[in-house]
Amino acid sequence: MTKPVDTTASSDASEAAPTAPLTAEITPDPALVAVERAMVRIRRNQTKRTLGRFVTSRLDRSIDLTHTVVVDAVEEEPEEPGQEVTVGLVAERLAVDPSRASRLVAASVEAGYVRRVPSQADSRRACLELTEAGRDLASLSHRVRQEYFGEIMQDWSAKDRKDFARLLSKFAGVPVRSQYAYDPSEDGGDGEGADTGN
Repeated sequence: MTKPVDTTASSDASEAAPTAPLTAEITPDPALVAVERAMVRIRRNQTKRTLGRFVTSRLDRSIDLTHTVVVDAVEEEPEEPGQEVTVGLVAERLAVDPSRASRLVAASVEAGYVRRVPSQADSRRACLELTEAGRDLASLSHRVRQEYFGEIMQDWSAKDRKDFARLLSKFAGVPVRSQYAYDPSEDGGDGEGADTGN
C-alpha cells in the first residue's frame, strides 16, 4: 500500500518564503528624472489650458478652439507619400474615436474651415482639405502660438532655441525640417560657440 505524501512541510515552507521584489532597485538617471518632471509640468499646463487662453486672448475674433484642433490635424504634413486626410486620419492624429472625430470635423465644415472633397484614389471616399478661411485660421494660430513660445524663451540664446527645437522634434517623433535643424557650423563648428548671450 502506497503511503500518502505529506505536503504540509513543503506548503508551509513555500508560504514562509520571502517574496522577491517586483523590480530591482536602480539608481535613477538624473536626465530622465528631469524629463519626467518637465513632462508633468507640461501636462499640467495643458490641463489648465494656458496656451488655449493665450491664443484666445490674441485672436482678433471669437473662435472655437476645437476648430483650430481640427485645422491643425487636416493641415499636418502627410506621414507617407500620397497619404490623404480622412476623418479616420483626423481621429488618429487627435487620439479620439472616429465618432468623436466625425462630429468635430462636421462642426469645422459647418464653420467654413474645412471642406470634403472626393479622394484621388477612390472617388467613393471623402477626404478633407482646408478652405481659404481654414488656411487663414491655421496661419493665425501658428503666429499666435509662436508668439507664446517666443515670450517663454525670450531670454534663451539662439543656440538653445535651435537645440531645443531639434531635440523636442526628435522626442515627439516629428521629422526635423532643415530650416529648424541646428547647424553646429553656425557657432564656429563646435556647437558650443559664439551665441551665448540672452
